[in-house]
Amino acid sequence: MNIITDSIRREREYSGVLTAACEQLAAKRPLPMMVTGLCDGARFAFYSSLIADIKAKYGRGALMIVPDEKDALRLSNSFLDCGLEVLTYPLRDFIFHNIIASHDYEHERLSVLCAAADGGYDVIIATPDAALQRTMP
Repeated sequence: MNIITDSIRREREYSGVLTAACEQLAAKRPLPMMVTGLCDGARFAFYSSLIADIKAKYGRGALMIVPDEKDALRLSNSFLDCGLEVLTYPLRDFIFHNIIASHDYEHERLSVLCAAADGGYDVIIATPDAALQRTMP
């Protein structure tokens, strides 16, 4: 994978996106960024390079919001193959009747939040629904 990510890092467009990302991270009120126009394989390598470079420069990982759980799983597997430390922030199930339910998702959500506070990650992947849900304090 190093051959692919190294060739991406040599591209002029990549350095422009990296510079823009660094400017947004240094801004008082950073804005979200969106990159389009890449095929799946190039997109995974591009994201991996960008995440690794930002982590090396700033010492903190990235948060990626993806449309659905399927995309989150696909991205997570691709980043794991690249050697990145990936955390997936799951969607919490709502239960509207009195039953004994497992709290596995709540525990997983809390473990992701703890790892985020400690900085022990390269990227956190979440869906909009999961990111907007409240969790226990």
